[in-house]
Amino acid sequence: MAYEIKNFDDFQKYVPETTKDTYVKKYPLEYRCINGRLPDHGTLYKSAGTSGKATIWAQSAGEEEFFEKYVQFGVAYAFQADIKNYKIINCWAF
Repeated sequence: MAYEIKNFDDFQKYVPETTKDTYVKKYPLEYRCINGRLPDHGTLYKSAGTSGKATIWAQSAGEEEFFEKYVQFGVAYAFQADIKNYKIINCWAF
């Protein structure tokens, strides 16, 4: 079922919170990929496993490109980085 999300209240109402327990551990890797299959071009990531078991997830090249643009937008929006001089250290992989 699709919902048209117009504001933050709609988002909170229709988009369930996803956690490692409710999504990542519940569904196999392929299920969590677009169209239920690993991307032809992209990256497989593996977590450090500090929770007791490493987690693997995939991102297509298109998703990686979108994520990069999303981060740029988020930083510019949150910190006015588009008009201020910032240095950002990406520790996402750690």
